[in-house]
Amino acid sequence: MAFDFYKEYKNYSTEELLKISLQPGRYTDEAILTAKQILESREVSAEDNRNARRHVEFQELAAASKRERSSAFIIF
Repeated sequence: MAFDFYKEYKNYSTEELLKISLQPGRYTDEAILTAKQILESREVSAEDNRNARRHVEFQELAAASKRERSSAFIIF
């Protein structure tokens, strides 16, 4: 039985759906498509879209910074 993304995502917050739609490397194509379809039906504002985009970018920068710090402690 296939996973029903719509059933799972329909109650997600707009911010959660925006995060899914902006991170293609972390989610399947079907998950992203479903998130985008739900967002379209909600008529998401440009401001919400910008805020979600900034949040995702911040998370990616924080993760990269953490990887850099932890790699500095590796002894060869």
